[in-house]
Amino acid sequence: MPVALGKFDHVATNPPYLAAAVADPSPDPGKALATVESSATLARWLEVATDALKPAGTLMLIHRSDRLEEIATNLAGLGWGDLTVKRLMPAQRVLVRARRADRPDRGPDRREAPPLLLHRPDGGYTDEAEAILRHGQPLAF
Repeated sequence: MPVALGKFDHVATNPPYLAAAVADPSPDPGKALATVESSATLARWLEVATDALKPAGTLMLIHRSDRLEEIATNLAGLGWGDLTVKRLMPAQRVLVRARRADRPDRGPDRREAPPLLLHRPDGGYTDEAEAILRHGQPLAF
């Protein structure tokens, strides 16, 4: 991160979801770059995001739910202690909001926010998802 930009109150990030060792990349180079980790692993993405934040800043990321423990472990190692997880159903994705640890020696506190159901049985967006995506309503955590 260029130093001239300074530090931020909030960083939101959407790192590639798939570890290179287990990925079957898309033949489309752009899609492969967006979905498969390269030299910047998930741990590195979280480190750079942490470095970009002010001491009282917050971090938000979206990722695959099957990598939640890896995310939590990396964040704890970087000094994050207050994690809130919001599951996006049925997409198998999670939103993770992190705040700095009050007591880093204690380990992270993690809580689950109510999940967000994205789709109705017919495939359309639920009213709650539609309100967030199309009408600028806040995402409840």
